[in-house]
Amino acid sequence: MANEMFNRINFVYILLGFILSSFLWILWAPINRNHNFYSPTQANDKEKLRIMDIGDSRKEKGIENNDLSLQNKDGYIHQGKTKGKLMEKNNLTIGNKNSEEVDTYLNNMSGAKNEQKNKTSLHNAILMYIDRGDHHVIQFTLFLYASWKYVMSHKSLKGNVTIDNAASLPDIIFDLIVYCHPETCKLLPLDCIPLGKDTILEAVPRCWYTPSKSLQSQPGYPSDYGYLNTFSFLLDDNFSQIANRYDRILRTDTDVFISPAILGWLGKYPLITGQGGYGVPFSIIRLRKIAAKLGLHHQHISDIGSTWYAEPGIFQKVAILALNLSVHFYNHEFNKSLPGLEGIFDTGDDGVWPNWWRQVSTMYGSELAINHLIANLTEDHKAAGYMDMASTDGVTSVMGAPHIHCWHSDIEFNKFAFTDKILQFIKTDVRQLWILNDTKLYRDDMDVSGMSIRQYVTYIAWNGVLKYLPQIVGPMAQANIIVQ
Repeated sequence: MANEMFNRINFVYILLGFILSSFLWILWAPINRNHNFYSPTQANDKEKLRIMDIGDSRKEKGIENNDLSLQNKDGYIHQGKTKGKLMEKNNLTIGNKNSEEVDTYLNNMSGAKNEQKNKTSLHNAILMYIDRGDHHVIQFTLFLYASWKYVMSHKSLKGNVTIDNAASLPDIIFDLIVYCHPETCKLLPLDCIPLGKDTILEAVPRCWYTPSKSLQSQPGYPSDYGYLNTFSFLLDDNFSQIANRYDRILRTDTDVFISPAILGWLGKYPLITGQGGYGVPFSIIRLRKIAAKLGLHHQHISDIGSTWYAEPGIFQKVAILALNLSVHFYNHEFNKSLPGLEGIFDTGDDGVWPNWWRQVSTMYGSELAINHLIANLTEDHKAAGYMDMASTDGVTSVMGAPHIHCWHSDIEFNKFAFTDKILQFIKTDVRQLWILNDTKLYRDDMDVSGMSIRQYVTYIAWNGVLKYLPQIVGPMAQANIIVQ
């Protein structure tokens, strides 16, 4: 009897001990889970970039614990609790405020994808940076701006778009968001107006601008790398608030055209890109090795373009990481002492094109950022045949080419030949431009539905000479930016 009583008491004590230990574990476990512990070896590893709270994306299966419907199958980022800040050897800290606002935006995005599908209209933005220089102003005005004006005033041409399911898409309005060198901002077309954080979007297309210092002029950034300025929008503390007003953002260069085909095409992923043009076996292999060295996940998708078309939340996360990685490449991955680069610098400090070329550090950084942050990345995320189509293409219908890029080429349409010709007339006698055969040939409003890509861009550029060049010639002369 005594033994039976003793056994019962022992059982009760054991049960109470189990309950108490379980209770303490429940209290302690969340604290343990919410901290990242780094060993001294990891902390002293000079070969790795430390990504705050991004974690190992290979272990993540989607955005978790945020009550979001953004999973791997939708192509979103691997983690949803990212601080969005990459700490490099040069201690870059850009993007803190923007990163926090991006996270807040993503936390409020539940069901956003379905809502977008059900919208009767979408309001998208085309984002770029215009640096100081006459050719930048000319190309923006007569290429991108002129084509934007045409597309937004000819939305009825959506019915002629040859892309599948174009007719089923909602109506799309595009705004231009121009970040520009303060002197360049003075030279923009007259209907480009200042953009503020409290600006209210209207159901009409607008050209907005924000004066912005260049990134290369900021402490901690390479002062001799102008291509880095394409990320200058990240210097704007209000950028997240501005970006999150839009359904999608198209980040692009200024030597591009959009066509009416963009009214009937969105892309099937939350982020898509163009083609890069830098991918050769040497760079492909080396980029994957560097990704592994830095602790980044690479999904073997290479040759990613600088043109991005994305929903604002993921756009900002990718941009922040891409910028910091681009700086890392420029500062640290073109060292002559690095293994595997023997002979690369025999002809110059920038390396050799296309094997390993310092001037495309922004492309290298973007490739690693997109591979790391976009789950289930495929070749299909590069919208070949839709973005960065060649302006020299005289066969493809423009009604199937939403975004057109002027690549370096001696074939028409040649951006260098065109821009040089316009600038030469401005320097000598701009009045002669108005009587040129090209100007007179393309002065009327035309239906471009039957045109090839090359015919379209030629028409838009020369039509813009009459319509929009007079607005900027006077300010250009006053600013004295044209070298005599």
